[in-house]
Amino acid sequence: AIETYYRLAGWDPETGNPPRETLEELDLAWVADELALP
Repeated sequence: AIETYYRLAGWDPETGNPPRETLEELDLAWVADELALP
């Protein structure tokens, strides 16, 4: 169930982290930089 939620939110279902693209769409690129996401 949680994997489905993550997919719907645009997050990685394996790690539970949002990918850089999702954060950039939300104008949160700085968070991706802090988390050192590829």
